[in-house]
Amino acid sequence: MVKRALTINHSDTTCRSGIQQDLQIFQANGVFGFSVMTYLTTNGNIFSNTSQQISDNVIKEQLESVFSDGHIDGIKISHLKTKDSVSIIKEFIDHYQVQTILLELTLEELESNLYDPLFLSTQYLLLRTTDSLETTTKYLKELSARIHPTILLMNEQYSFNSVGYHQGVEKKLMVTDFDSAATLLSTLIKDK
Repeated sequence: MVKRALTINHSDTTCRSGIQQDLQIFQANGVFGFSVMTYLTTNGNIFSNTSQQISDNVIKEQLESVFSDGHIDGIKISHLKTKDSVSIIKEFIDHYQVQTILLELTLEELESNLYDPLFLSTQYLLLRTTDSLETTTKYLKELSARIHPTILLMNEQYSFNSVGYHQGVEKKLMVTDFDSAATLLSTLIKDK
């Protein structure tokens, strides 16, 4: 049976990031992809770089449409802007008992506390950082002692380090060398 993944992300007209890239990666990995758009960006050239926030009501309607089509095996979440959208997503995760959740955040997004309500439902927290592993190690150990998900670290080249943290303890990761969070989610749900 084909696994089904949902990306909750922004839309990028260039297809180099966002839901367009996630859907391409899901397909390349043999996973059927669904999407919920959080905001629309136009990055076509140096003269055009705008974005438009999608309302929380429209995010909820998109989620209703996706879940009306059946079971979702895993969700990748990034680029949320409001506490209401976080709450709406958490309600759907809890109601439909989605088993694999991957949050993809920067350290700045993590420190904003916007995503805190999702931590109890989340198995994996992927942190994107330009800092060195040494700079973030202490922070990650303290953080992993406070929150539930296993923390994975990704550097600016979009490659995974071979170290993760779970409940304050450093451990070797079972998964390494993935080129994107969507590839990681595809692998996690296919292995279940």
